[in-house]
Amino acid sequence: MLCGVPLGDSFRQYKDQMNYHAAWSTTVRQFQVAERSG
Repeated sequence: MLCGVPLGDSFRQYKDQMNYHAAWSTTVRQFQVAERSG
């Protein structure tokens, strides 16, 4: 874990990375649900 929050471009990259992981997790979850119900 990061101890502090990076500033500027680093912070923007960090947020983008978190958004990417969140979107990927959501996609995987939806795929698993569709697979189970389909």
